[in-house]
Amino acid sequence: MLMVKSGMQKPSEIVWLQHYPARLGARWSQAFSATYPSITVQRDEIRRIDDRKSPSGTVMTDGCSPISSDLMRTIWKEYQRTRQRATRNSHPSALQFRLGGSKGMVVKDNTLVGKVVCLRPSQTKFEAPDNRTFDIQATSSQPKAMFLNRPLITLLEFLGADCGRITELQDASINEARSLHSSVEYASKVLQQHGLGASFNIPSMLNNIKKVLRIDFEMDDGQVGYRSDLLVNSLKCSETHILRELKYRARIRVPGSYTLYGVSDEWDCLEEGEIYATVFDQKKGIREEIEGRVAITRSPQIHPGDVQLVDAVRRDQLKHLTNVVVFSCKGNRPLASCLGGGDLDGDDFNLILDPDLHPKETWVPGAYKSLGIKKTNHPCGISDVVDFIFDYIQSDLVGQIAIMHLRFADLNGPGCNECLQLAEHASHAVDFPKTGTPVRFQDIPTLNKQPKPDFLSHEGRDSTGENFYNSKKLLGHLFRRVPLEHWIPEEWRGVDSPSNGEVIEHALRGVVLHGLGLPALERPPEELCQEMQYLLDEYCDQLTAIGKVHTLSKNKDIPASEAELVSGTLMANWSDHHRCREAVNAMNLQTHELVRAVRAEIRAREDHQQDEDEDDTLDDYDYEEEDFYRENRLIAENFKRAWAAWYVAEEVLREYPASYGPQSFGFIALGRMLELIKAAKQLL
Repeated sequence: MLMVKSGMQKPSEIVWLQHYPARLGARWSQAFSATYPSITVQRDEIRRIDDRKSPSGTVMTDGCSPISSDLMRTIWKEYQRTRQRATRNSHPSALQFRLGGSKGMVVKDNTLVGKVVCLRPSQTKFEAPDNRTFDIQATSSQPKAMFLNRPLITLLEFLGADCGRITELQDASINEARSLHSSVEYASKVLQQHGLGASFNIPSMLNNIKKVLRIDFEMDDGQVGYRSDLLVNSLKCSETHILRELKYRARIRVPGSYTLYGVSDEWDCLEEGEIYATVFDQKKGIREEIEGRVAITRSPQIHPGDVQLVDAVRRDQLKHLTNVVVFSCKGNRPLASCLGGGDLDGDDFNLILDPDLHPKETWVPGAYKSLGIKKTNHPCGISDVVDFIFDYIQSDLVGQIAIMHLRFADLNGPGCNECLQLAEHASHAVDFPKTGTPVRFQDIPTLNKQPKPDFLSHEGRDSTGENFYNSKKLLGHLFRRVPLEHWIPEEWRGVDSPSNGEVIEHALRGVVLHGLGLPALERPPEELCQEMQYLLDEYCDQLTAIGKVHTLSKNKDIPASEAELVSGTLMANWSDHHRCREAVNAMNLQTHELVRAVRAEIRAREDHQQDEDEDDTLDDYDYEEEDFYRENRLIAENFKRAWAAWYVAEEVLREYPASYGPQSFGFIALGRMLELIKAAKQLL
């Protein structure tokens, strides 16, 4: 901690922070945020510019600044290289970044010449001139799906949106979950939309099983297909998770609507009340130019004014931007701020294109006076920041305010006085980590021990008892319509291998490997088998350790099921959704790092060395002849190693069918083999 403090601050630079423990702690924590390093930016490539402000002095570019196309391209190339993702994809339009003491969003500006990144005062949290590594936290490469939630549904119903349309969307989501087992391609799409199986790259693996191996799940007509026990259970975990989210969180996908990062209009071409957005799905090659009346919002929604109608327009100056929503810098208040107090430092915004979901009326956005920043009489130290953290843990009321808002809204509508008071308290509670000033519990409107609406019952609990009542609002109707049964994966008890590996091997032999320059599917050399066996053993040990950490069994020696780890879900019922989400996120982070390490070990040593020694453009496929043969040789060597890893896992499963770990290890190896077959085809 002392090294981090000394590296990011100088006494002269933190005078204004010395008496504010909340902000000082926030600055320290910035050094620990999860990012991916790319390049070191040169001093002369950093340009300081002012924020754009309204006539009243409000900052309109809060958290966002421009970056030149040349520098964006350089950063993206290095980002792709270090993450081992060689693609044809062009660089994104925007990045969420950290550079020294600055953070926020940068948006590509094709009018900037050379390599330039601009930084604004609203992005600069502290000065760290010697740290010029451009770290990437997130990108706008792909559009994200848009989901409804309980607070948003409450507001849409109140504002006159079509409730029947929301019910139709819920029906579609229920059918979507129940149809996961219908086809490989469909399962891949649904898992991708819901962010399931991501640590093990399951959506990509399934997509390649269909496209490369041309096989599907087993069908009733006897068609030869692929259906391993782990995959079946993982899909069942995913189905249960989606249905659970539908029932207890009303998380309903809205097809044709999107979630995008917000950026500022650096070209001054949008008028107040206008936005610009073009969606481009690089994987599908689909481009959609959004135009006309659009509803826009941002989570969390709590005030009726958190949903606004805007005009999506086309502007030639912005046509190079995709997968971002561009906000006008004109007017007296930025639109992002009108949406629940949002800004442009990395906030997601929901664009609702379905006119049936547009509100029939809109409210003036909420505007609240800040509670002020907690200040000490003495210069802060570590003990003051620790005291603030404990105070935050004890006084964080965001969740309680949100639940109380849903209860009052169910009784009186979200426009009632209690709900409007709660909206103001929610704004202050969200700012608590920045201000250090808590919301007082005694100031919050409450319903004491009155019954709650049934849609607020906890997972696995009876919602028909005296503590609950059947809500007559849309949320209650939606809650009672979702069929959900408690299910947990069972251990494989068969005597044969559960992997269905013979189907995969048969399909692999149907690929003309020799014509792609790939080795034949023979028994790998003994030395390579031993290496992969050691890797498998280590993987199984670490996977078991992760499973034991996240098990909810009374017997802590029994790990969470392999299917739960692969799908990225936990099947146990949780009374506290926040704790469940934290546990799942921690589990997925650990499995992601484990899978990444295994994939790195499977890669050929020469491939590792090439990454270290070369600066080739990974998205450039115009290879010279020497480069072509070298790349082809590397792909072949990597394929041989991935095949050996898969082969060893299959051998273990034939001898020990109930083993914990070899099936998911086989998924990692299979996914790698299919990626390499695709790469070999691209070289032809």
